[in-house]
Amino acid sequence: MDTLRALLRDTIDGAVQGCRDGVRGLRLVRQHPSLLLWGLLPALLQTLWLMSSFWCSFVWLPEQMDALWASPVSTLDALYASVHNLISVVVFLLLLMVGLVVSQVLLAPILHIMGRSIQQRIPGHQGQPLSVHTALSAWKRSVASIALWFLGQLALLPLQIVPIFGGVAEATAGFAGSSIVMTREFMDVALAARGFTLKQQYLLLWHHRFRVITLGGLGTVALWMPLVNILAFPTMSAAAVLLADELREPEAATEDGSNTNDAKMVALE
Repeated sequence: MDTLRALLRDTIDGAVQGCRDGVRGLRLVRQHPSLLLWGLLPALLQTLWLMSSFWCSFVWLPEQMDALWASPVSTLDALYASVHNLISVVVFLLLLMVGLVVSQVLLAPILHIMGRSIQQRIPGHQGQPLSVHTALSAWKRSVASIALWFLGQLALLPLQIVPIFGGVAEATAGFAGSSIVMTREFMDVALAARGFTLKQQYLLLWHHRFRVITLGGLGTVALWMPLVNILAFPTMSAAAVLLADELREPEAATEDGSNTNDAKMVALE
């Protein structure tokens, strides 16, 4: 019972902190409205993909299914219509997943440059200069991260075998995983500058998982909302950079007197 109470308390605290992180990011964007320009291209691409996915799933696909897979008798019309609607919803969700993967891979360099721009606007923050090497490294980490996310989503599919609860568990775990991956994408610029490898980044995020899932979940939903996503991109980036700075731990001396690596200290906490 004590363990359950502690888990519930950590979940609530993390959710509250994640919401506050989002508000902090929004406040920073309000102080620097020019950051909204960074959200125009990503928002346009995701909005076009969203509209295309909706048209393909709920306009074009139903017409094709009605023509190729029509009910043989009128008594089965309701059943066939239900199956067609279910297929349309599944295809729509799959297209959104594909869009998420493609957009994150394509936009990784933009997110990295936007993060550097945000760092320069934070008082007392010493942002590192941008280079082709760092942008390319960020893109490679993004591709690896998205690949891990995709494999994780596939691993969760067997849960669908369990009636009712399996589907709920699969959807919940899938959304939580997507939220963590989303937050890592925006935090990468700050964590990579501190020497965090991809593995160390995920160790850090998992240590603060409830906070990270809340922030990433809010960002995931907002990024797929037309017009809102123009604000969501810089807000999510600002919130992630501020969060990454807050999670920084001071360096400590080892037994031989040398300083430990900041990334290793935090990730292996």
